[in-house]
Amino acid sequence: MMNPKSASALVWFSGALVVVALSALSPSFSFVLLVLAVVCAAAPAVFGSRKTRLFAVGLLVVSGLTMVKGFNQFNGERNAQQQRLQDKRP
Repeated sequence: MMNPKSASALVWFSGALVVVALSALSPSFSFVLLVLAVVCAAAPAVFGSRKTRLFAVGLLVVSGLTMVKGFNQFNGERNAQQQRLQDKRP
């Protein structure tokens, strides 16, 4: 068992990260925030109380599916940036 206040704080923080990630314009920023949301929700999903676990698992599912959906956009932005950097080389 985890301290209930710590588990609750991690779940709230993970939820806030998901909300910000869904409103972010950059696919890279959104992807990083979703990875952090998964990391923050993982411990309460395993060690939290029953109610906290349910919310944490829900956040894991939402952030995981959104992360998978947005991976192609993230990868496309990363490849475009890499191409711009290679074009600038002398």
